Amino acid sequence: MEYQFITSSEELAEACHFFLSCKLLAVDTEFKRETTYFPKPCLIQLAGGKRIVCIDPFNIEDLQPLRDLLCSEKILKILHAGRQDIEVFHQLLDCSLTPIFDTQIAAGFAGYSSQIGYSALVNSLFGIELDKSLTRTDWEKRPLSTEQLDYAAADVEHLEEIYNILRAQLIETSRLEWLQEDIEAIFHDNIYQESQDKVWSKMCHSAKLDQSQRATLYALNHWRENEAKTRDRARQFVISNEILTKIAIQRPQDLNQLTLTDGIPQPVINRYSSDILNIINDDANTMLNIPDVQPYERLNPEQSTLLKKMKSEVNAVAAELNIENSMLCNKKTLENLIRNESSTKLFDSWRYAIIGKRLQTIMNN
Repeated sequence: MEYQFITSSEELAEACHFFLSCKLLAVDTEFKRETTYFPKPCLIQLAGGKRIVCIDPFNIEDLQPLRDLLCSEKILKILHAGRQDIEVFHQLLDCSLTPIFDTQIAAGFAGYSSQIGYSALVNSLFGIELDKSLTRTDWEKRPLSTEQLDYAAADVEHLEEIYNILRAQLIETSRLEWLQEDIEAIFHDNIYQESQDKVWSKMCHSAKLDQSQRATLYALNHWRENEAKTRDRARQFVISNEILTKIAIQRPQDLNQLTLTDGIPQPVINRYSSDILNIINDDANTMLNIPDVQPYERLNPEQSTLLKKMKSEVNAVAAELNIENSMLCNKKTLENLIRNESSTKLFDSWRYAIIGKRLQTIMNN
């Protein structure tokens, strides 16, 4: 396998100009995110027109040619499990990749595991064993070794071949539109807000809170989110969910009381005590428009019986289609449906004709 390691703006501009003439472009990234809020891109791999490049973003000042390439709607970008890659480009280039073909999602519709990895898919389709020894390598450390670059280049080497095979299978089974709908729903521009909403949902369910405590926790969580973004630090490295919840429950009124919070690290007190106390003592926080997150409640016996019938129907349809039942809908979606909560996934997509109508019939009966 031949590839080019790009380390200059001139090399990048030339490569991007070449790829602009391609209709298909395989894309992958290697990034680091253990301690940061945003993913830190360490390497970008592209393949198209029988050419592979590995781009080192650390030493390249002008990334505009890369942005122009990835933003081109004339080129189909092929990724595997590409949600986090999308985040990388959103942060690095303020760029939304469209159109997209995700080979992991496509493989799910073609009868493979819905979470199949790239290496496993390559092995299944071509009988090729890819090296997995560098899965946990430090991509930020320089210089990158030949072994690391070989490994990274292999991650895009087969994507176009995989695309051709899976696309043909989905056309044959009339499922290509299913894939396109799901990709549009999954790869949207509001990724970070969705992540923040999930954090809030998890936190407000972790303890029983009265109205005042709930408002305080919401305000503290909002403050932490902004602090994490500003400092580009992972949320838990600003202050953990556990400590934030304890503070919201106890609502300390001064520094001494804050210091008595069980488990609170001294660096948090030193750096954030004023911010935390100001939030707690700000009456305006009681007027915040807090998102309504319904507490989880177990289904009653009648609802549980209905859930079993609906799961059985989903399993039967999935078996007919030779796909995993999770490609149709998961347990949470069914529970929401039983509780009369919204289920856009079932009623506003291809799933309505395939499984949504059947589930409605079961509920009505």
